[in-house]
Amino acid sequence: MKKYRFPLWVCFMVSWLAGTLWMRAVEAAATPAEVRIPGAESFVYKTVNGVNLRLFVWKPQAIPAAEKRSAIVFFHGGGWSGGNPVQYQPQALYFAHRGMVVISVQYRLYPQVKVTGCLTDTKSAIRWVRTHAQQLGIDPQRITACGDSAGGHLVAAAGIIDGYEESGEDLAISSRPDAMVLFNPGVLLAAFQGQDFPRLANQTPQALQERLGVEPELLSPIHHIQKGNPPTILMHGTIDTVVPFGTAVLFAEQMQKLGNRCDLVPYPERNHTFFDYNSTREDFISTVKEMDKFLCSLGYLNGAADIEQMIKKTR
Repeated sequence: MKKYRFPLWVCFMVSWLAGTLWMRAVEAAATPAEVRIPGAESFVYKTVNGVNLRLFVWKPQAIPAAEKRSAIVFFHGGGWSGGNPVQYQPQALYFAHRGMVVISVQYRLYPQVKVTGCLTDTKSAIRWVRTHAQQLGIDPQRITACGDSAGGHLVAAAGIIDGYEESGEDLAISSRPDAMVLFNPGVLLAAFQGQDFPRLANQTPQALQERLGVEPELLSPIHHIQKGNPPTILMHGTIDTVVPFGTAVLFAEQMQKLGNRCDLVPYPERNHTFFDYNSTREDFISTVKEMDKFLCSLGYLNGAADIEQMIKKTR
């Protein structure tokens, strides 16, 4: 019998469709504890007020016990008030096939918490992954975080902004990702160097501050960039009506100005969710290939991207 290196490849569409059904159920659920993702191993990374917050792990097969792989940790978008970890299942299956340990994270949502609470959960999840690196077969110095929109904001904030750590955790273990992959992220939440843009989804400054829980500048990643921030790739649609493309340009320029790597990849005439598997398939493939190339450049992956072959095998 022929053996496949990673059987989830063959089950990609079945698993994704099952996950989509779960996602619809979860979006109507009352508590985050109800999230489940078929095909992923679930771990509780944090318990808050009796509610377990989970992360979901996909591992490549046949890894020697002594071999440590790079990891990628996904944080979903949804305006800090919606979405769930199922969103990144297609990307998760691909990068697990490529040999990475893949994690998708559940975090508390507004109005259950302010965005400061979302960020604290984000940092807790990254710290948990690093703390359990040996158990998961991960190199703790090769952990990438990826997010879109509000999730992209949380990833950028975890990588750039100090503070907002969970009390009681071991702060000697870093909650900062080693690299960042951002899709249309909210990286500018207040006027910066005389330049301003419409707030996320055109929220008023008052509404944005109420949601954030602090003054917007305190949670605005661009305001906190300094030399030594994680290498980053940022993909953004040029006609994004939720997060203006100009904010991505300004962020990339500021990162580069201070000596950080930030690869800006514009997607002409694309709006906010162009990268999603259920949007344009060509854009999904393109963004996965850009991620793959970026991760290879860091030494986190080897070999050529083969996302097209995966798609063909699942049809």
